[in-house]
Amino acid sequence: MKHSYSFPILLASLLFVTISLSALNTQVPLWLVHNQFPVWQIGLVGSSYFVGNLVGTIVANWFINKFNARHTYSYSCIIFAIATIGLSFSMDFYSWAIWRFFIGIACAVTWVVIESCILVTGTVRTRGKMLAVYMTTYYLGTVFGQALLQYFPQDVLYFGLVVSVLMGLAILFILLTHYKLPKRKQSSFNIIPMILHEPSRLGLIGCVIAGMLIGSLYSLMPAYYSHLGYSDSQVANWMILLILSGVIAQIPASWCADKYGRRIVLLSESLLVVVACVMLVCSWFEILAIILLGSTIYTIYPISMAWACSSVRKQDIVAMNQAMLLTNTLGSLIAPAIIALVMDKLSNAYLFVSFAIISFYFVILLIKKRELDAQ
Repeated sequence: MKHSYSFPILLASLLFVTISLSALNTQVPLWLVHNQFPVWQIGLVGSSYFVGNLVGTIVANWFINKFNARHTYSYSCIIFAIATIGLSFSMDFYSWAIWRFFIGIACAVTWVVIESCILVTGTVRTRGKMLAVYMTTYYLGTVFGQALLQYFPQDVLYFGLVVSVLMGLAILFILLTHYKLPKRKQSSFNIIPMILHEPSRLGLIGCVIAGMLIGSLYSLMPAYYSHLGYSDSQVANWMILLILSGVIAQIPASWCADKYGRRIVLLSESLLVVVACVMLVCSWFEILAIILLGSTIYTIYPISMAWACSSVRKQDIVAMNQAMLLTNTLGSLIAPAIIALVMDKLSNAYLFVSFAIISFYFVILLIKKRELDAQ
């Protein structure tokens, strides 16, 4: 009963964190564009956030063992608030990269806490539904963050103070839950056997692909539309359309994955990403293309998560969760920096060219998987 009561409170806390993160992820590239930062520096600031995600994923288990789940989550929210206010200290590439690094650590730790609570307390029958509700809540928070962005103060310091209030609410809600995660004697690096677990390999690759695509979207798409001459509110509207498409697609995509198989759905989604990118590069039906892009890219990660977890024992699920977050973060870390450099040297359209190449590579791997299964 305690866990069923705690689940909606946990999601409410997640909502406050996600609203803050969503607004910040869009506003940071816009602040940098307005201050004449080159695209490659904007990409590196985005990548520094994902470096923080990587570090946070690795150290999360240690913090949970030392401080317990709720206190670890609360400390992470405090770090998030302090680092956001820290952005106001100076408009400098190196300092912003450092503050975004700490925000990345804080976010990764909160995700490990929340996803581990869900995976450990859920059963085989309920875990998929709980993850679907979790992902829907996360993306709804992302949409709310974009929608509320126009009401956030544009001054960096006051923006940080608003985020601090939201983090305070997140802490209040998490302290009302009753989750306790089991302590592990092993090092956080026990995730390595999970990464090497052969039956979960393509699920983990899917997590990497999702990280590359979503990380680049958050880091570079606001700058892409800003360079095309769109206002900040128009950029936010494009992001809302993109993310809302992902929210709406969560349950249908999950249903299709259960009915027709995860490999088939991931293969179809990857092909649709390629189609959407071709439409965007050629400026064909842009609104339809953005809807198609959002509804596919944002559903690759949860389906890949379910695939990776389907072949491990329950006691290994937390370690697999760390492995999934780690691989997803690696994709989010590498792709924005490389794609930003390509955009800087060639043109902004290579954002979507890069997405098409990444997705087509995943298509090839999924087709090879079918051929191996047929042998």
